[in-house]
Amino acid sequence: MQRFIERLHNSTRSYTLVDFGILKLCLFSIGLWTGASYEKSLRSKILPVKIIAFSSFVYIIYTTLHNMNKRV
Repeated sequence: MQRFIERLHNSTRSYTLVDFGILKLCLFSIGLWTGASYEKSLRSKILPVKIIAFSSFVYIIYTTLHNMNKRV
C-alpha cells in the first residue's frame, strides 16, 4: 500500500497547468452540486453541473493512472 501511495503521489507531480485547471473545475463543480442539492428550486437545473463534475473527475482519474503506469 505504501508503494502504491508513493507511485500515486509521483504521478500527480507530472500534472500540467491544464490538469490543475480541470482538477479545480472538478472540485468546484462537486461543491456546487453539493450545495445546490439542498435547494429544491435548483435540483432540476443541476444536470450540467453533474455532467461537468463527472467528466472532469473521470479525466483526472485517467490522467493520474496513465501517468502512474507510464512511470513504472
